[in-house]
Amino acid sequence: MVKEILYAAGVIQKLTYIFGSRSGILPGVIVQFSYVELEQATNRFSDNNLIGVGGSSNVYRGQLKDGRIVAIKKLRPLGGSEADSEFLYEIELISRLNHCHVVPLLGCCIETQGRQLERLLVFEYMPNGNLRDCLDARGGKEPMDWETRVRIALGAARGLEYLHEAAAPRILHRDIKSTNILLDDNYRAKITDLGMAKHLMTDDLTSCSSSPARMLGTFGYFAPEYAIVGRASRKSDVFSFGVVILELITGRKPIFKSSNKGEDSLVIWVSYLSIYRPFTFFEQSTAVSTLRDFGLYQYFSRC
Repeated sequence: MVKEILYAAGVIQKLTYIFGSRSGILPGVIVQFSYVELEQATNRFSDNNLIGVGGSSNVYRGQLKDGRIVAIKKLRPLGGSEADSEFLYEIELISRLNHCHVVPLLGCCIETQGRQLERLLVFEYMPNGNLRDCLDARGGKEPMDWETRVRIALGAARGLEYLHEAAAPRILHRDIKSTNILLDDNYRAKITDLGMAKHLMTDDLTSCSSSPARMLGTFGYFAPEYAIVGRASRKSDVFSFGVVILELITGRKPIFKSSNKGEDSLVIWVSYLSIYRPFTFFEQSTAVSTLRDFGLYQYFSRC
């Protein structure tokens, strides 16, 4: 038990070194929350407040003492210095970002509870959830019209451009997808989840590479060159964003059920239409009827 406490104290000391001892609610300041405070905000991390489940974390809706609604990302225990170093790296990376199309980090928490080191991140809450859920019209929502979809595409593009070009240092996201694009109450798009992000070098590549067997990201969004070589670049982020654009147009998932062969790739499906049906594909009426989201039938005539 003493060993775990000393180890956690070392991690917390690193966190304090990065941000200093910060308290209070100030714009642009990363607040160190206590575990008890975040536990109370989520009603002991109640399933009723669970709004997202990822590969390494759960996300809860919470209400802070000052009344603000926030999203609290609770990482599952992984153990080891490597996992904690990655957590500190993610905090330091996100804390430097400041853009209207990137979800801001409000605070964090790293404390021992019993023999377990708890790691939590606190983000601005996005009332309209993620883009994929909105495209699926979950929760009884009406399909988004074309104007809204175009605004979302432009906003997400600006957020990605900021990460690639204006952030200091520049950042490669490495997991651009529709579930990592969140929407605020005005359907403004904001990029989130930089857990896999890395700094961009001068050659627009990351400082690390992965074998094809250990590629990071999400199936259906991989750029062909990344799948072959295992080295991510700005181009692989842009390819993934291109898949998101196809989702906005068609409403389909990157890997969707096909009546002919079980599952199909959205990229391959669109490529097939453009290569093997070029004359009809580029005819506007046929292209629209083939590609557009069927949920937008009643909206298209207005555009």
